[in-house]
Amino acid sequence: MADRKKRYYWLKLKEDFFDEDTMKYIEELPNGKEYSLIYLKMCLKSLKLDGYLKRVVGNTVIPYDIPTLSKLVNSNVDTVRVAMKIFEEIGLVSVLDSGEIYMSQLSEMIGSETEAAKQKRIERANSDFATLSHDSRKNVAQSIEKEKEKEIELETDTKQKSYSHIVAMFENNGFGSVGGISLKTSLMNSKTLLMKVIIVKQLKSYQKP
Repeated sequence: MADRKKRYYWLKLKEDFFDEDTMKYIEELPNGKEYSLIYLKMCLKSLKLDGYLKRVVGNTVIPYDIPTLSKLVNSNVDTVRVAMKIFEEIGLVSVLDSGEIYMSQLSEMIGSETEAAKQKRIERANSDFATLSHDSRKNVAQSIEKEKEKEIELETDTKQKSYSHIVAMFENNGFGSVGGISLKTSLMNSKTLLMKVIIVKQLKSYQKP
């Protein structure tokens, strides 16, 4: 079972983090991309210690020297040495009398939550997703129903036009008004009506002098 008091930490970066003057200055330098990566790694390594980079052995605080720090961030010793000098000059880090390295701006970049808060957040997200899924299924069902209604209306309209066309042909060939014939009946007898129209046309052709 997870320890509900356990705390998770993460680094929060603003979307314009690399557009700020400090980071732009660093990246414009030779090896600037490497320096910015070293800085971010140092920030991550100091998250749980509120911005301090230090090693505690028993009751003794052992500061990071450059070789040890280079192993921590997985970078070249000379590159780390230059990077640390730059970071100190522009105020990103401070090296205390005890030898601890303090990340000056990290307090504005730390995010954290307990295991209990994490589980609550996941449960809330799952609940929101379930509600969204239900609403989505409902919307899909409504859309399908509307499409069916449109298809029925289109089919009915087509049948009415077909009926009107047949009735018009029938009346125009001397059989009088048949407007009172029901739609269902006329459609069932459409073939018969067409046959009558054909016969009437033939009879008229015989009556011509």
